[in-house]
Amino acid sequence: MPLTKNSITDTTSLVKNRNDVANKHPTRKWNFGLTSLLGISNNVEQLIGLPAAKSMQRSTYNIPPSATGVGTASYNPVLTVFKPSLSFGAGGFAERSITDKLSIQFGVNYHYYSNGQAVGARLDSTVSITDSLLRKNTTVSSFYKPGQASNFTNNFSYLEFPVSLLWRLNRNKERPLVLSTGFKPGVLIHSKALYYNSSRNLYYKEKNQLKTFELPIQASLMFTPLISSGYKLRIGPTLQYNALNLTKPVINTKEHLVFFGITTNLIFNHKNLSK
Repeated sequence: MPLTKNSITDTTSLVKNRNDVANKHPTRKWNFGLTSLLGISNNVEQLIGLPAAKSMQRSTYNIPPSATGVGTASYNPVLTVFKPSLSFGAGGFAERSITDKLSIQFGVNYHYYSNGQAVGARLDSTVSITDSLLRKNTTVSSFYKPGQASNFTNNFSYLEFPVSLLWRLNRNKERPLVLSTGFKPGVLIHSKALYYNSSRNLYYKEKNQLKTFELPIQASLMFTPLISSGYKLRIGPTLQYNALNLTKPVINTKEHLVFFGITTNLIFNHKNLSK
């Protein structure tokens, strides 16, 4: 059938309409990227009141006999104050748009946390210790007395598997302002942290005091300062709080890891994400 002016016009309109539909309802594809974290971390009793970053532990001692000649036992509170220290991490992620303003992100990363702790003088001496709380016998080659003579850095390394929802808050699709919220379940892969033995009134390194799993809650506010043809860069502040207690219930302390710092996302093939 010969082409007429009307048929050409109809065909052009049909193609245009199809393109308009495609632009309004794009095929949503996965985008991949790299992430990094840099900031400080600490142990806190609760998220509210971060300056009160401390944990109360108690040790027993004997009060001298009274006038009646009867001795009584009491508790001497030992206050452990933690100080913020370096924290960093790195990993990768996959991200996909759900709606025009909402995306979901899955990732895996390594995260290092640390905090400082004031202790007494270090003694290099091999001793065998029986701990009634952890129900184990431990042999240590060095330990610390309570005090303020030196500073020890506790550190914890986790393999984390973050899941986040990303909300675009502005109208600019090319340079979005994104609120990211989610969870970062993780597994402890290495630690070096002091444990306070109340019966011996001393500190030493003990891995068995820590829980294996963590469940941090995180929130980030990220903007997009850099865009190119093949990638875009997102960066912004992040606050993260571990909903689970760091130590086992028998230790009877409240220690939650908290992180505050800067998160950077390098996203490849960003054009699909920005549609």
